[in-house]
Amino acid sequence: MTQSSISLSSLLKAAGDLGVSNIDLFDVQYLSNKEMNILQKERSSRRIFHNESFFSNDYNAEQFEWDANKSTVYLNENNSPLLNTFVLAHSIAHQDFFQQNKWFQARKIELFRQRFLLKGFIKRTIADYGKDQVKETLYHLQTLSTYQYTALHEDFFRELKDPRLSGFVPRMTSDSITPYLIHHSTRMKPWQKELAKLLRFEEEYYFLIKLSRIANEGWATFWQRKILLNTSLTTHEKLQFQEFESRMMELPCRELNVYSLGKKLWEQVPQKQLFSYRKVTSDFKLLTEHYNRMVHETEKISIVSPGSSHQLMYIKDYDSVKKLLIDIHLFNLKPIILLDKELTYKTGHITMRWMQGHQTIKEVKKVRSSIEFFYNGKVYMKPFECANISSKDSDRIEPSG
Repeated sequence: MTQSSISLSSLLKAAGDLGVSNIDLFDVQYLSNKEMNILQKERSSRRIFHNESFFSNDYNAEQFEWDANKSTVYLNENNSPLLNTFVLAHSIAHQDFFQQNKWFQARKIELFRQRFLLKGFIKRTIADYGKDQVKETLYHLQTLSTYQYTALHEDFFRELKDPRLSGFVPRMTSDSITPYLIHHSTRMKPWQKELAKLLRFEEEYYFLIKLSRIANEGWATFWQRKILLNTSLTTHEKLQFQEFESRMMELPCRELNVYSLGKKLWEQVPQKQLFSYRKVTSDFKLLTEHYNRMVHETEKISIVSPGSSHQLMYIKDYDSVKKLLIDIHLFNLKPIILLDKELTYKTGHITMRWMQGHQTIKEVKKVRSSIEFFYNGKVYMKPFECANISSKDSDRIEPSG
């Protein structure tokens, strides 16, 4: 286990001198490579974009976990002191983003209080009902949380000016499915209902993370070198840090290099607006306002999309790529599914509406299956119908029973 080559207090002072929040609000923990990989797999499965590693595809150097009081930086115990220093500079900027961005600040206290309760509740429930029952319940609840409409969706969409969302919010007759199941399902056991309540906060946590993946990683990458150069570095350290950053920027990944793209987007924001913009931005805002032709040509982003006759299309032109990147952050490549309360209460059968995503029908059927796990009754799945969003009758999915 190795410490950093520069003390955390020195890095915090360097950050503070640059205007980045310099409050020591995170703990540092050292894990084995195996433990780091397990943590990476667990956390990245809930994100839109996930690079295999901060540093390289086969070596997981760090993980950062945000918390309301003290966040945690997980470092690989095999890291060199210089790599740990590089990671800590990156993490200080992460913490600044979390502490200052309005989306994270609005709900942080209640969000983390409930997440803390969730961890203890799961342990007690496993002891009482067995791992298999709890694991199956968690699978279906997390399936619902991945797709269902939440209060955070409403807050976020309400602020956007995208015309495709007109008619989608506000929707006074729409809601998440979880509260309905908690109050009306006779199949759900009391412990399952309590678990469902607590998991709604887990759902909000990951929605916030997804909301700002590029902006957050870009902010940390934008500031890491500036923080390091604001300390007393030797020539060897400067060269080593430059090599670390170069390897991170060139990191091959399955989708996007969020470090490189995010940094380039932040470089488009006027210097005087950096800190005020950091308070209000999200990936949608950053991409909409600052993904320009220069960024597109520098990052060389292309997107693979299904075409006609099951042939893959490689989309490379600026306008199409920008539109698709924004759509990814509006709809998370998944259908957003909400409860049609008016029809549900009128008919006595659950009626769900979905807003189109990628591979919609397959995913909607998966959600219906999870609803039926908790609900002994008919479940109808229908497309959401509003201006600018077309649906076909053939998309409607009738109940299986």
